[in-house]
Amino acid sequence: MRGCWFEESGVTYFNEDEGVPGAEGLAIRIYRNVFANAGGGDSFYQGGNNDTGIDDPGNTFFIFNNTFIGGRAIAQGGSTSLVQFYDAYVRNNVFIDSRVAQHTPEAGHVHVWSNNAFWNTTGELGTDNITGDPNVDSELSVQNPAFHDTGTPNIGPGITLTAGGAFDQFLGTAPDVGATEY
Repeated sequence: MRGCWFEESGVTYFNEDEGVPGAEGLAIRIYRNVFANAGGGDSFYQGGNNDTGIDDPGNTFFIFNNTFIGGRAIAQGGSTSLVQFYDAYVRNNVFIDSRVAQHTPEAGHVHVWSNNAFWNTTGELGTDNITGDPNVDSELSVQNPAFHDTGTPNIGPGITLTAGGAFDQFLGTAPDVGATEY
């Protein structure tokens, strides 16, 4: 999922596969989206108390270069969900006036958070994060030059961004942090 604008709504992912062939080992990419959720709801919610899929579908989430404003930006799991069996790579995102939460992954799985920016956000996770006001404009694009060329091109296994300017590439020496690329 890329290039979408969500206002007062978000995305919920349930892996209700029940072992259906083809619903395992998926690489779910969520990138270059804007989630403007001032109403306080979830921008991205993975799992749920009704998630009755197989325990370990082997799916991986790549959540990168998004801008999350308000509400619960990323929430991984309800009390009986199975998100601890997923790998998740959360990189190069901007979180503004929001909160994040995740379950601890099971052995053999990872939840990697790095090179994100947190401004007035609860639940800061990860390493190599950026602090400071991103100065978003009326289009919700990050204007602060400190956020430009400060992301990582290494999103996760099998996903490395390259210079070039296409939608899934970057301009400059490294990806920008947030949904827009300058």
